Amino acid sequence: MSAKVSVIVPVYNAKDTLKRCLESIINQTYSNLEIILVDDGSSDGSGKLCDEYANKDNRIVVKHTKNCGVSAARNTGFNLSTGEFICFVDSDDYLQIGLISIAISHIYDDDTDVVAFGYNNVIGDKVSEVSAQKYVGKATPELFDYCISNGYSVYIWNKLYKRQVVIKYFNEHFKNCEDFLFNSQFFSGYIKISIIGDCLYNFCHKSKRLGKIYSEDYLQRLNLISQKICLNLNVSLIDLPNFCGFLLIKTLDCISQKKDKNIILKNSKNFIKVLTKYAKVSGLKNKVCLLLCKMGLIKISLKLV
Repeated sequence: MSAKVSVIVPVYNAKDTLKRCLESIINQTYSNLEIILVDDGSSDGSGKLCDEYANKDNRIVVKHTKNCGVSAARNTGFNLSTGEFICFVDSDDYLQIGLISIAISHIYDDDTDVVAFGYNNVIGDKVSEVSAQKYVGKATPELFDYCISNGYSVYIWNKLYKRQVVIKYFNEHFKNCEDFLFNSQFFSGYIKISIIGDCLYNFCHKSKRLGKIYSEDYLQRLNLISQKICLNLNVSLIDLPNFCGFLLIKTLDCISQKKDKNIILKNSKNFIKVLTKYAKVSGLKNKVCLLLCKMGLIKISLKLV
């Protein structure tokens, strides 16, 4: 019998997109699935819709919880799961019909622990593909940084994991870059990974994602999470130039949206200085921002970003 794959879906007020998401999972060509829906305290009827689907498909397990955030929901789903392989799906996204069949075949054929696949950026009617060069080998810090460099990034939803390699769960204290931190446990050189070019996941942008709202302690947490990622990878920021670039642009973007920019900038100058020293970025606007930071013109870069 084929190995069981546990598909974990955190659900929070996703009634408008949940049906499309679930249909894309239920209709996968790979049928030995355990579909775990964690209703994270939804108030829009999403929880009821989860129950309706569970009544129609015995592969679906529903867990209703109070609202604790996406990381807690994913941890709850993982603890409930029994599959040999784990796949995470966001409730406002959807899968290509052959995603799990293709991904699991690569894990077996390449004898790897994790498989990462391309995805489609879906913004309204516009769809753009994001994929990386094919690779089979050790998941190293350099590979972690490479994935960030071309926009492929180290998200959780474009991967299939062997259950046995998941050592650390999602850190529930972080609401930003939690998937980067989770995935960093796999890129220290001990685990083998397959990267394939097939775009199998559909990442659907919404206004809430396009217009990022940063929490008050965002920068403090970003600094701390970068330290934890470096600890997991057993490297320093100097070894991760593209990650530094990602952190720099995120930092500038956050400060630019705050009313008390001058105070926050003053408190963040040391972090920005370190990131600027090692950062590597792509795209004309980001390159100009980096140049301005190197020239000490950070306030001007805030207007640009």
